[in-house]
Amino acid sequence: MISMIEQYRKLMAGFAEAAAGPTNAQYEEYEQFRQKMIAGWAQLDSSERSGVIVELLEIHDANFWFLGELKCFVAVLCKRDFRFPLEMAVRAVKAMGRWPFGAPYQHVFGAIEGLDLVPELREELLQLRSAVNRMRIGNVEAMDWHQRINLLLGETPTIGESARGSWLKKVLADSIGNAQWAALLEHCGEMSGSVASKKWSVTAKDLIGRLERQEFLSRSMEWLDMGPTMEDRDVTVPEPDASYQKGFVWCVAIDGDGQMASHLGDFAVGCYRKITGLGAVSQKVGNASIQALAAMPGLVPVAQLSRLAGSVKYDMGRRLIEKSLNEAASRNGLSRDALEAMSVPKLGLDANGVRIERGESWEGYLMATAEGGLLEWYQAGKLVKKAPTEGKELKQAKKELDGLLDAQRFRLEGMLLSRSEMSGVQLRELYLEHPVVGVHARRLIWELDGVPVIAWQGQMIEVSGAVRPLLPEARVKLWHPVEWDVATVLSWRCWFEDHPVRQPFKQAHREVYLLTEAERETRTFSRRFAAHIVKQHPFAALCRERGWTYKLMGDFDSHNNAVRVLPQWGLEAVLEMDYGNPKHQPAVGILMEARTGNLRFQRNREAVCLEDTPKGVLTEVMRDVDLFIGVSRIGNDPYYGMESSAMNADYWSSYAFGDLTEAALVRREVLERILPKLSIGKVCQIEGRYLHVRGKLHEYKIHLGSGNVLMGGSGRYLCIVQNASDVAGRVMLPFERDGVMETILSKAILLAEDGKIRDETILKQLRA
Repeated sequence: MISMIEQYRKLMAGFAEAAAGPTNAQYEEYEQFRQKMIAGWAQLDSSERSGVIVELLEIHDANFWFLGELKCFVAVLCKRDFRFPLEMAVRAVKAMGRWPFGAPYQHVFGAIEGLDLVPELREELLQLRSAVNRMRIGNVEAMDWHQRINLLLGETPTIGESARGSWLKKVLADSIGNAQWAALLEHCGEMSGSVASKKWSVTAKDLIGRLERQEFLSRSMEWLDMGPTMEDRDVTVPEPDASYQKGFVWCVAIDGDGQMASHLGDFAVGCYRKITGLGAVSQKVGNASIQALAAMPGLVPVAQLSRLAGSVKYDMGRRLIEKSLNEAASRNGLSRDALEAMSVPKLGLDANGVRIERGESWEGYLMATAEGGLLEWYQAGKLVKKAPTEGKELKQAKKELDGLLDAQRFRLEGMLLSRSEMSGVQLRELYLEHPVVGVHARRLIWELDGVPVIAWQGQMIEVSGAVRPLLPEARVKLWHPVEWDVATVLSWRCWFEDHPVRQPFKQAHREVYLLTEAERETRTFSRRFAAHIVKQHPFAALCRERGWTYKLMGDFDSHNNAVRVLPQWGLEAVLEMDYGNPKHQPAVGILMEARTGNLRFQRNREAVCLEDTPKGVLTEVMRDVDLFIGVSRIGNDPYYGMESSAMNADYWSSYAFGDLTEAALVRREVLERILPKLSIGKVCQIEGRYLHVRGKLHEYKIHLGSGNVLMGGSGRYLCIVQNASDVAGRVMLPFERDGVMETILSKAILLAEDGKIRDETILKQLRA
């Protein structure tokens, strides 16, 4: 085994010498060696195993590859039941002192726990701690070493000693000299899991009761509003601090005051905020916050859970929210949609969606609009930019209003899939007349006793303009075009194009996906979306946003499929995924590209025939998949087309300018209607897959699927990376959130006046 250690060292030295990283051959050799060593490990006794690990640690080679691989390797060798003999423990700790940070200290310390603290071991631990202390400040890993060494030495730190993050330090500073707060915070630090036990909760309730009520609420509000890391935007919550934060959010939940729900919701949002390269600020505290909200009484916390459902992207958090909302609905004897509708707060807004606050010399107006919350301040009748110091409560309400408007848009669009029904009185009170939900609901088509209607000028009207009374006992659901004939759908599309109403999401213009003959023949799967090459990271982000589960694939695991669970239908939608082109992937880590496969439905892991899947479910799932591919496929990357030698260049060409998808066909139909109304209409014409634009210098073709541009008769590719964010304000589209449509219009407006272009990157291509 010792000879194998030398072989291991030589392999790692080879890794370090490879300037461009280890080759595939080196990795194969290492993997064969690794499997051989693990197999031999099983034949060694405890003493021999300890010797192998210590020999590895005593190499203390600081090269990057050795350090990374050693960490993984020792993790495999140090199983949970493994313990060093005392003599080897002393040698292991001593060897650790010569290591740079990044060594496998967690596994080594785990193999020392429970041993007698003999003088030799204690001395080496003290020496190691002394070395660590010199590097503690600003080094999170060093802090973890220090904490583990303290525990091995049997030293229990005080709250102040264990505080690392800015949040806990501020909380401790605020409560200095107050024995009641000190007792409560100490109890918070004893919180281990994400859910408070009954015994822990009883003690917490008693400790909260010893504090003055208003002081507890004001302090809690202040500490929650600081966020989990205060102003430190690029750090995660340190592990010791996380226990105190989990305990604290549960104290807020146990107290049960409804006004704290929005502050707790904001704290949870802060916990799930993603830091580039590090992940969430703290999933553990975020998960605890969700379960604390779920434990609070009343419907106010439900609104916060509904809001989080649209913003939390981490799988565990999403599952906890789903579970909490379903349990709350069952507890109240309501459907999920009814529960969420009843729980949306009005935030003090009147029937017109306006809230007015007045001070001695100022007035504040908060308004719910289609674009979000609008907050204006006036002094002496004049609009001012600076908010008064007394306007903190209105600013908090504006922040909450923005989150609620986004959450309600997301929830309403979900009703196209759930197909839940309600009464006429519920539609009026919980949707149309609600100051928050009504901002979106009044711009949607509703199916009223089987007749599609919309709220217009205070009445419910049909597409013909005929008024239809909204009776209390009427049966209502959100209208979906898949259930209606083409003539009715086209009539409603024309209505929106002729009226100044912009839908919060595509409804009248929503893409509809019907089964093809090929899909009827395959019966249980569809190949409609197969063989596309997508960029993995944006694909995964879109999956999370639309409620799908997908884990990024790397060279370290097998295939991961994208899955959408549909509990209300007892179904699961599965989009099979495979590796992309292996030549276009990094040597290690997450793959940059992936390839799509078949789409299928299953119930209890058994395939479901596509023809047996409800039409609404089929079209909504296929629309999601089309969206994922349409946005993340490499055919949309304008830079990809500039390199004819790039991997997958043939695929890029075929899809960057290929046949139009359902979404692109709808886009073409809308453009045909709105172009004559625009200033560029005279120089634009739609032919087949392209929008043709006649500029002053050249003619151009903009593909209606990808938004990519070809120049005139030469067909030369023109790379334009255009900011489309301001197009929505200049062009009245009948729906929100079609980024490709806005990009196409933005490029058309630019190219129609190509003589005024000043961007050198574009000009060089035009002159070539």
